[in-house]
Amino acid sequence: MLEYQQLAVDEWLASPASLAILGHGLGVQKILLEALRRVLATAQLDPERAKRPIIVLNTTQEESELLAKRASEDPKWTGLQSKLCVIGSSLGVDGRKAALAQGGAFIVNARLLVTDLLGDRLRPESIEGVFVNHAHDVGELSADAFVLRLFRVGNQKGFVRAISDMPDRLVRGQGQLEKVMQRCFVSDLEIWPRIRKDVQQCLRHEEWEQDVHQITLELPQDVKDIQGHLLNIMQSTLQELQKDPNLDLGHLQVRDSVSPAFEAELQQ
Repeated sequence: MLEYQQLAVDEWLASPASLAILGHGLGVQKILLEALRRVLATAQLDPERAKRPIIVLNTTQEESELLAKRASEDPKWTGLQSKLCVIGSSLGVDGRKAALAQGGAFIVNARLLVTDLLGDRLRPESIEGVFVNHAHDVGELSADAFVLRLFRVGNQKGFVRAISDMPDRLVRGQGQLEKVMQRCFVSDLEIWPRIRKDVQQCLRHEEWEQDVHQITLELPQDVKDIQGHLLNIMQSTLQELQKDPNLDLGHLQVRDSVSPAFEAELQQ
């Protein structure tokens, strides 16, 4: 791991209820895995805490398998009693209950956890803590938000640590960042942009520096015409949506369409 990534893990783990926001491409998976490894290693020093599962939420099946593969190949994980496990729908209710009861780190689909928590097969107080991946995607009515609510109501001491590498998704609309922090039940915020001194010093290396040449191409007139028509269509669509009293589009404008968060805002 790079030095700034180690520092990011240190700051993230310093609080039991924190959201870490990194610039895109700064190694969020490495930071998540290292934080998970440290928490798991510390918990296994206590026989009681070793039996308490550590949950990772909001991770796709493909990413879950990748994280588990990286953990299995990392020498730092070899000394741990238990590994990072992925629990999917293929594992039955009894198998899931038995696996979680043994303790360790688990990437679990939130919908499965909802049924286990409501069915009293997994008690909130028996969970060591929860890591929330892709915090920017935790919607108000999502299964992940429901799991976090059930966990926090039944467990006031367990940690919740969320992480995101999509800062632009957290500044769209009024109070979006505050809403995400409330959904994740976190109170502290750690920000690691590329302009941060620790990051710049680590990334600026003589051997890595590259010469960048910017070339600007003029668009053909036909393409400019198509672009203008598309903008007019989008403007008209937004104006029609704003007439609906049941919709709150906030400050959404056509110029926001260049951001990847534009589509997500419309869907919400």
